Amino acid sequence: EKAEASSETGTSPPLALARYAGTYFDPLRGDVVVTVEGTGLRARYGGAYVGVLEHWNYDTFRAKWEAAWRGSTLVTFVIDATGEPSRLQLMGGSFARQGQR
Repeated sequence: EKAEASSETGTSPPLALARYAGTYFDPLRGDVVVTVEGTGLRARYGGAYVGVLEHWNYDTFRAKWEAAWRGSTLVTFVIDATGEPSRLQLMGGSFARQGQR
């Protein structure tokens, strides 16, 4: 309920969805792979966390995991000085984007 109240309505992602796509890495946690599928984003974190990313507000999305019992998780992209996503924050981890353009 607290997270729901923090979402601002009427916002949209400031970047085209394809710009968020990529592989994000943390040396202790592994990879998060974000892809564009259809008109939205999809995330894969290990083999257990796979699901769609629904826009939440600004550069934050809500991951709705395929295994419904996992619930949902907020995913925030950190935009660098060049206007590109350079990091992804998920479940207390900060994942650096690999192969930055």
